[in-house]
Amino acid sequence: METVPLHFEDRHFWYDQVQRHGNHAIYTQTHKGSGTIRYETAIIRVQPARTWPNGDTTSEQEVYPSSGTWGKFGWTFYTLADAQAHLTSLAERSTTHA
Repeated sequence: METVPLHFEDRHFWYDQVQRHGNHAIYTQTHKGSGTIRYETAIIRVQPARTWPNGDTTSEQEVYPSSGTWGKFGWTFYTLADAQAHLTSLAERSTTHA
């Protein structure tokens, strides 16, 4: 299975994984223009293999939260300490709901 990369980018930001525990991770989000750094806490999910209408297939892979799932699977913080506290909270919730 393809895992979420340690480093990736989009049009406006660079992302670098700071830490990961199971399916919970923290990434730095660095703005390409200003260099401003924020911290994203993410729940990494597994997307099942899929066959598209044109016959192409995508194998099972981990996915980073999309903007449409922000607030449910991803959160942004101004400090690493706040992101780490949220990561701890997510881990505690997942063990109590297991």
